[in-house]
Amino acid sequence: MRFVPAIVVGLLLAPYTDAIKCNSDDVLKRYEISKNTLSSGLQRDTPPSKTDEQWYLGICEEDGLDKIAADCNSKDILCGTTRVTLPGKNPILTQVIDFPQNIKYSAEQQENGFTLKLTGAKWGSGQYDAVIDFHCSDNKDKDEMAFDRWQGSEVKLSVLGPSGCLKKDNNGGEHGGGDNDNNNDNNKKPSKGSGSSWFTWLLLYALLFTLIYLSIISYANTRGGSFQDFKEEFLDRSKQLITSLPDFVKEIASKLFGSSSSPRGGYSAV
Repeated sequence: MRFVPAIVVGLLLAPYTDAIKCNSDDVLKRYEISKNTLSSGLQRDTPPSKTDEQWYLGICEEDGLDKIAADCNSKDILCGTTRVTLPGKNPILTQVIDFPQNIKYSAEQQENGFTLKLTGAKWGSGQYDAVIDFHCSDNKDKDEMAFDRWQGSEVKLSVLGPSGCLKKDNNGGEHGGGDNDNNNDNNKKPSKGSGSSWFTWLLLYALLFTLIYLSIISYANTRGGSFQDFKEEFLDRSKQLITSLPDFVKEIASKLFGSSSSPRGGYSAV
């Protein structure tokens, strides 16, 4: 029965292993995000050496990029490399900071683009964050990424170009991936989808913890038994839970609505 703890651990970790799916994200799906890897570099004189810092970005899983750069790990969405060159010597790769595809992220719509924040990249004994500001520019055919600065353990990058622009609808207007409402409604209500997304996650977590509860109870009752015993116990308890839900909902509803309506009934009787 050792497989049960493994199942529970897998279920707990499942919500955190997905890559960034731009077509499904409530904010990112509104924008014309580039399918190509973006890069930016900064060269500094660090006598007696020269230091070259490069950053590479490719955020959407749908693009199918195996590697955004040769020195980066497979499936990185953001990667920073540093090379140091001494006089008469070949460049030496001194550091690689990886932001993997399953990293925690948040996207926020701005007035002229959006901001993507990546949180919790591990490098050595420390953790690092990244903030990438995307700005819309219709005058550019390609995106231009720039390294802005390090601010403590947070790196700041900016992207200027089409990736920061809202998608166009069939009539050439900006629709931002929403419904067929007018443009002003879409711009005023960018977070409409976030409410439904929050509710969906709530349902998923409720289902997740229900499965964990049923697994633990079934395992406790069939400890030392066979897999078939565990399976039958799990199915029986699942059926009991499903059949008891309607009565449970009715009981809750009667208590909520019955108690709230009783004072009104008293007044009407008078």
